Amino acid sequence: MKSVYGLMTNTGNGDEFLYDLGVWETEDAAAAYLKEEMPYSTGIWVGSITINDALPDDLDEDGDEMTTCSLCGVEYNEADVHLIDDQEVCIYCEPAYKENMPG
Repeated sequence: MKSVYGLMTNTGNGDEFLYDLGVWETEDAAAAYLKEEMPYSTGIWVGSITINDALPDDLDEDGDEMTTCSLCGVEYNEADVHLIDDQEVCIYCEPAYKENMPG
């Protein structure tokens, strides 16, 4: 768990996190933003928020294997690429590929 800081207000139903204004790693940085960008605002304060921060060791490095579409060259998850006439075609290129197929 990790603590970050954001701006809070009370809307009448309880404290609300103003997520669209940003998140800061230090309380001082959040307070500086509030002071500089919103000097005349009232009813807003800096509050601590606890988040579940994934550790790099916990990341799945061996995730799904990626496959490159032979038409557009973009890498996709194997489930999004189909083998058509020995061509690996992604789901986005597939309609145009099938439309231009002879026969």
